[in-house]
Amino acid sequence: MSVAAAALITPAGAAFAQEQAPDQSSPPEATSDHAIVVTARLREESLLEVPVAVTALSKSDLERYGAASLNAIAQQTPNIIINKSSSGGGGQITLRGISTAAGQAGFDQAVSVNIDGIQTSRGRVITQGFFDLQQVEVLKGPQALFFGRNSPAGVISLTSAGPTNAFEGYVRAGYEFNADEAYGEAAVSGPLSDTFGLRLALRARNLKGWMRNQSVAQPTPFNTPGASDRRAGEREIIGRVTAKWQPTDNFTATLKILGSDYNDDGPSAGNIQIISCGSALLPEVTFSGNRFSDPTGDCRRDSRNSSGDQRAVVAANWPVAAENGGVNFGRYRSFTGSLNLDWRFDNLRVTSVTGLFATRAASLDSYDGVTYAQIAAAERDRYRQLSQELRIQSDFDGPINFMVGGFYSDVNHHFFNASRIAPVPVDAATGKYHSWEKPSQSLGETYSLFGQVRYTIGDVEIAGGARYTHEKKDSRIENTYVHPLLRAALSLRRFDDHFRDNNVSPEATIAWHPAPDTTIYAAYKTGYKSGGLGLSAVLTTAITSVETINYDPERVKGFELGAKGEFLDRKLRAELTVYRYRFADLQVNSFDPATASFTIQNAASLKQFGVEGQVVVRPTDELQLRGSLSYNRNRFGQYIGQCYAQQTAAQGCTPLGQSFAGRAPARSPDWSGSAGATYTVNLGSAKLGLTGDAFYTDGYFGAETQSPGSYQPSFWRFDASARVQFDDNRYELALIGRNLSNERYVLSSSDKPGTSTGQQYGTISRPREIILQATTRF
Repeated sequence: MSVAAAALITPAGAAFAQEQAPDQSSPPEATSDHAIVVTARLREESLLEVPVAVTALSKSDLERYGAASLNAIAQQTPNIIINKSSSGGGGQITLRGISTAAGQAGFDQAVSVNIDGIQTSRGRVITQGFFDLQQVEVLKGPQALFFGRNSPAGVISLTSAGPTNAFEGYVRAGYEFNADEAYGEAAVSGPLSDTFGLRLALRARNLKGWMRNQSVAQPTPFNTPGASDRRAGEREIIGRVTAKWQPTDNFTATLKILGSDYNDDGPSAGNIQIISCGSALLPEVTFSGNRFSDPTGDCRRDSRNSSGDQRAVVAANWPVAAENGGVNFGRYRSFTGSLNLDWRFDNLRVTSVTGLFATRAASLDSYDGVTYAQIAAAERDRYRQLSQELRIQSDFDGPINFMVGGFYSDVNHHFFNASRIAPVPVDAATGKYHSWEKPSQSLGETYSLFGQVRYTIGDVEIAGGARYTHEKKDSRIENTYVHPLLRAALSLRRFDDHFRDNNVSPEATIAWHPAPDTTIYAAYKTGYKSGGLGLSAVLTTAITSVETINYDPERVKGFELGAKGEFLDRKLRAELTVYRYRFADLQVNSFDPATASFTIQNAASLKQFGVEGQVVVRPTDELQLRGSLSYNRNRFGQYIGQCYAQQTAAQGCTPLGQSFAGRAPARSPDWSGSAGATYTVNLGSAKLGLTGDAFYTDGYFGAETQSPGSYQPSFWRFDASARVQFDDNRYELALIGRNLSNERYVLSSSDKPGTSTGQQYGTISRPREIILQATTRF
């Protein structure tokens, strides 16, 4: 899909006037100091006339706090939680309290990420960094009409910087002290001829790690080696090339290619730890009815965990695990390519967007959260998506205009899991210690047609449209190997699923502009997320059938009212949005430690009501004040879901599960907000910039089962930065502080496998970061 990006004020500090990119080919020009051209509906419009609820981060906003990843971007945007996972889907994005569990490889995320016009809903995209960006937009609520399937909760749209009209570039280097993270990046851009421009950008970083692994070797009965690396770090190289060709005034071709190479020392060891020991005093694992406490672990949300590796003899015949001799590791390779062809005629514009998104990931990780490392998984994930979109839109002088288009995508997804769920002796016939080997595959095709008609009467515009989608997926999963001691419990059947679905997602909007730079609008919006088969499901002889491991589509519909504008001689910009949506058949995946398997369900329904307000005030040219406040109430309807570990009947657990009716889903705080300021001082030959932001998040549960041990109380987080610029901004030295309050808040959690005492482990936010950064521009 093409990059659609409308931008309003970011509560983390969007400037009053920033360049925004209307398409993939080049950034637009602001029509004045304050009127910004954006493309929320795939056409150029004034920022304040777009009837869309969106938070935007401009290039300067991203640089203010050194944001070069989706996680860092989310920290600047209230009501977003982003969590990198070590298994299954590889990651999770929560927006307005709506998310999709990361532990299931078959699931698409409810919030899509659009990279230079190529849309993906794979959670693993969270792993890679993003840099040299022109802008980031967070479009909130269903975005089916312009962004298609798999965006029922919203879209994060990333637009990278394009070639410039004159030769320029920059070199940047930085160091973060707490995690010993060093990074460097550079870009060079300019014209090679009157019609051809090029931009090259490269970034590399090396992080030694902020989590200290306390695991040490343990004697019988496990004979574990402990951890080989006390600080699980990360290494990454990212490169992008952008070529723009404009042989005539009415035709532009833009090619963008992004590649990344990421490695770590075990995803879980980097940011996962025991956050609650339940009824026990220490982290533990249970085997043959005996409980073994971890003498190197604790139950505190701190910068220490305990995660062991595998013995070399155990990993020797274990696919993927053998690649690193039993030592935990993670690897991710990605390639994103987009070709945008844009023809402009007198009253028509034709746009073609061709895309390729391909990733390869592999990992070995332990999942019992203790030094013994008796529960572990080796995984390989290969994903390839080819897409093509063609759209035509009009720009007539009369009251009626239109946009029509078509979209096609072809997906090939292979997922392989080989897990060890118990310390059983070696299989004498194969030399294997692990429990199973489980390949799965999903082949999918999507066809869609979409269109919108706009009718303008004076200051009022009425718009209506819809997207028709036909989707098919052919999926299979099977255990090709099961350890002999587990064959009574684990199935050797092959499970095939053939998903077919047709969906129509309509949208209607009425917008009124009572004054220049002012918009009041009402919208009816719908969304859709595909169904399919759980590619990482545990296959058991007693429970598993196709019906227990597949899932239905997820749908949403509702209304949104908004008002925004600039006032007081453009010194005040404000926005207010009120929305009400109903989600049906939310896709849920929760872990059941009693059976060491996942429960895949479609929650019956969820009702969402929210009010969001944000304001930016610039009393002087040197000072900017900003703030936001969000009330977002999500509540389940009648829904019976998985009980949490050790939940009793008195606590609401029944033989069918626990009722979630009237309760908020995981990672869904009712209240969130922010307040901040930026102050710039001219010092003659230099310029000093100071900025600070405070972010508040209400309490929420980190686990889908809402275990008491996963509860994250409300908290404040503080960011600040100071920078000095010399020689007309050519040189810059910056000191950046993120999460200065040193909060270690829960991003996501789950019942810990291998325990009988209700323990929880989860992904914890990165603690305080102090960054020293130097930049030179030329």
